[in-house]
Amino acid sequence: MADIRHRQIRVGQPPDFQGDERDIVLLSMVVTKARTALTGRTEQRRYNVAASRARDQLWLFTSVPPNSLNPTDLRHSLLTYMLHPPATFTVDPELDDVTPDTRTEPFACLLQQRVFLELRRRGYAVVPHYPVDHRAIDLVVVGDNGRLAVECDTPSRYRQPEQVQQELHRERELRRAGWQFIRIRDSEYLHDPAAALEPLWQQLQQRGIEPRSLPAAPRQQPRWRPTTLSDDEDDL
Repeated sequence: MADIRHRQIRVGQPPDFQGDERDIVLLSMVVTKARTALTGRTEQRRYNVAASRARDQLWLFTSVPPNSLNPTDLRHSLLTYMLHPPATFTVDPELDDVTPDTRTEPFACLLQQRVFLELRRRGYAVVPHYPVDHRAIDLVVVGDNGRLAVECDTPSRYRQPEQVQQELHRERELRRAGWQFIRIRDSEYLHDPAAALEPLWQQLQQRGIEPRSLPAAPRQQPRWRPTTLSDDEDDL
């Protein structure tokens, strides 16, 4: 019991973890004899909570094969994801040709490319245009001890007030899910690139994110396809 309290171990159902997070989550999945597909709004909210409470690792324990589940079943979506996760933390070989002065896809601006190149020059593993929550984070620096989201703000990225509010809300939600952000402003970078990037190096050092390499992106597409879940976690 002392170890359980010391390590803050909790056991429960998805509703017990609303508003809570853990570094590691161990999730058990079973199927009853009446194999009705779980597709309803209540099941969506439960699965949304169950699959999003882990900051670092999610382990799924089950003896259920994917072919025994309806493809529309949320259990099928979660199981096939765990068996064949999309290779998001990979590097595109074509990014070796990126330059600081000519914009290249998938970068939205030169500032993103220049920060990307500085990170790679120092040996960091960095993924541009990382997809999350139906949007994309400009750059994600990946390390054995975590990851850091880097957003690049430029005058060319004009946004309506409601768009700004949406982005702030999205960032708050991602922070709740364990993401850490740092913003780099174009005006500060143009004035003094070294000073503008210094907070980035400090954040990486504080979080124990060290230089490392990423595998090359596979040519074949992942077998998993996402299932849209409700964002509402009320009334689980």
